[in-house]
Amino acid sequence: MRSFFAVLAGFFTVPIVSFTCDYAFHQIHPIAPHAYFGGWVALIVLLYGTFSVLLGGYITGMIGRHKQVMLGVILGCIGLLIAIPVNIMMWHEAPAWYHIIGLLLVVPVSAYGAHLAAQRQARRVPA
Repeated sequence: MRSFFAVLAGFFTVPIVSFTCDYAFHQIHPIAPHAYFGGWVALIVLLYGTFSVLLGGYITGMIGRHKQVMLGVILGCIGLLIAIPVNIMMWHEAPAWYHIIGLLLVVPVSAYGAHLAAQRQARRVPA
């Protein structure tokens, strides 16, 4: 049951962090809704999107006590299932490299975030 809640917490962490960063970035650099964005704007959006997935994986790993990396992979797979149709719908709004790199990074970045959490927990446990 704890594993389920770990994945659920990571699942909700990703959009909360991503939408918060998105809101902050749009306050600094306004982009019209459904307008094409490319270049450095796409890179920044990709970076904070990747950071949100990393943080979601980390939260999942911190809550899950065992097999944290597997839980991170599960979170990444769920995220990928959601990200594929979203990226297809907004394919015309950003360059192809943005979508391809973003989709390729979801699972490994989520697993790496969970791995970082597992490493942190392993250091905290006395030998």
